[in-house]
Amino acid sequence: MEGIQLEVLNSLGEFLSVFKDASEELEGDRYPTINSVLLWYNKLKAHCEPRCGDPDYIQYIRDRALKLLQEKLSITTTHKIALFLTPRFKSLKMLHPDERQAVHAEARRLMTALTSPQPYISAAHSMSVEGLGNSSQEFSEEETLEAVRGFVRITSETQTERTVRHRGLNRTEQHQQTSCTRRL
Repeated sequence: MEGIQLEVLNSLGEFLSVFKDASEELEGDRYPTINSVLLWYNKLKAHCEPRCGDPDYIQYIRDRALKLLQEKLSITTTHKIALFLTPRFKSLKMLHPDERQAVHAEARRLMTALTSPQPYISAAHSMSVEGLGNSSQEFSEEETLEAVRGFVRITSETQTERTVRHRGLNRTEQHQQTSCTRRL
């Protein structure tokens, strides 16, 4: 450990501790983290800004870390919307007013898209019968709606029903295997 300056190690450890905190908070698997990405990005960016009185090696590290942060981490509209949907930060004061308006506009657009009628229903009204006599014949509205209802019934089997059915098959197979081994 000769030749290693304790002051340099302490300064470096202090500088890197903020990155460790960010990493630990953003790697959480029991809570949402996407809403914290922009906050940590801004905090890390501010932490990497040059400070008066820093030794040359820390200034170099701050500059290099800032360049890497800007190069490797890109903040998307999704990060901004996630922060907007967090009640404590819904005002988005950390963003420029133009960015804030863009986030609000994108959130409105997404909400409109989610609440608008589904396009596959309207497409079902124009289905034609192919291969059954007159190929230009169209379904009546009643037939189309009945076909769509049938399709929805068939495709709406829930994941729970699939799991129960799958587990039921597995139990039957296990019972058969147990019965076979008992006979031996």
